[in-house]
Amino acid sequence: SCSPCHFPESGKVKPLDTYEATAKNIDDILSRVQLPIDHEGYMPFKSKKPAFTDRQIAVLKKWQSEKMPK
Repeated sequence: SCSPCHFPESGKVKPLDTYEATAKNIDDILSRVQLPIDHEGYMPFKSKKPAFTDRQIAVLKKWQSEKMPK
């Protein structure tokens, strides 16, 4: 749901294609994928890609709570 916008080769916004980039931005990622779909900051932008599922969000929350283990 983050590509191609957040991948360097074709992305025009903050890259999120590495563990380090994801770990650094996990709080923002989580807050934006959980916004109401009609909110200006919701991701994926304008619903161009499928929304994150509850299960995917749960995985991200677990990573965040565990301080992003590798």
